[in-house]
Amino acid sequence: MPSTLPILRTRRERRLARQKRNENRSRGAILSVGLLLSIVLGVGIILGAFAYADVTRDLPSTNILPRLLNPPDGLLLQPTRIYDRTGLQLLATFAPNESPRRYIPINEQNAQHIPPYLVNAIIAAADPQFQRHSGYSIEGLNNSDLHPTLAQKLVSGLLLYGEPPSISRAIRERLLASQITAQYGRTQVMEWYLNSANFGNYAYGVDAAAHLYFGRPVDELTLPRRQCLRR
Repeated sequence: MPSTLPILRTRRERRLARQKRNENRSRGAILSVGLLLSIVLGVGIILGAFAYADVTRDLPSTNILPRLLNPPDGLLLQPTRIYDRTGLQLLATFAPNESPRRYIPINEQNAQHIPPYLVNAIIAAADPQFQRHSGYSIEGLNNSDLHPTLAQKLVSGLLLYGEPPSISRAIRERLLASQITAQYGRTQVMEWYLNSANFGNYAYGVDAAAHLYFGRPVDELTLPRRQCLRR
């Protein structure tokens, strides 16, 4: 009876050869997939870099805000006046009165400051996550009329007011909102917003609004007192 050892050896060699071919195929497939992913990732990085460069091109400087709002020479602290073409004849003033707008700080160490309850009311009404986010929110990215945070409202009204609505403008708004929050801090963002926001009837800033609606400066506003009814 012939020996079965050569037959078993041959079968074993064939099996090992088949396993090696399968391993080579698997290794080749993995390398091909890895190469393809590397190419896709590289292309994505390049396209992302071009897209970022396009979105951030001519991005306004955040240094504009102190020049617009900080006292005593902030450009927006003056009433908005319309003159004729000669620049001599005043046609209209878009403000409750002719006097410059007062810039009122938040810091309670100042003799005249915005009451804390008014700050809290603005946060509750306009930006409940003010103390948690980084100045911007992804919410409303496709809605050009929605500016979910106070920093975004500030950027939209003072830095990007001339840009038409678009997804690019929405992204730029969020980038700038993040920048001013990181650069100047939440307190400064809040202070700038309160001293520049439009409260209706050409009243810009909480002090102008307090004079217009309550007949007194903002630092003299108090919470309404509840009267207890006695039976």
